[in-house]
Amino acid sequence: MTNLIIKNNDIELTQSKEPRIDSRLVAEEMGITHKSLMNLIRSNKNDLKEFGSLPFQKASRKRGVGGVTITYVLLNENQFDLISRIARGKNHKQIIDFKVRVTKAFANRREREKVKREYLPFYHQSRYALSMMKDVKKYHYINLAKAENRFTGLYSGERQTANEQQLG
Repeated sequence: MTNLIIKNNDIELTQSKEPRIDSRLVAEEMGITHKSLMNLIRSNKNDLKEFGSLPFQKASRKRGVGGVTITYVLLNENQFDLISRIARGKNHKQIIDFKVRVTKAFANRREREKVKREYLPFYHQSRYALSMMKDVKKYHYINLAKAENRFTGLYSGERQTANEQQLG
């Protein structure tokens, strides 16, 4: 699975099919331990699954001599909303600030998705028009993509992080 990291005011949204936020970041920003957040997620797993799949992930971390495997969850917007209503932390102001930043990050992601949908029809039309030409080679498609990127002010590999103006 290829993940796209989107940063908006230091909030990282991981995207495979939909934007998600890492439970480790949620715990850190809310000022609670990740272990207690994971216990809360596990105890409310059925409610969270009503809003979509709940992908548990594993990450290895070296610790001195050996390693430790950490289990974390990638929460979608609705799951984050539910868990942030349930979770309690000590610093109320810090939690509210974090919730505002995450809400803005998800909203920004939705706006970017609208623009991408507008961009894609022209993408497919140009590829189709090229395919209808005689003796088209693979490098013709590559050159077309490079020309489109140059036209929008993008360099190689920057299309995923392009702003709304560049995509539109």
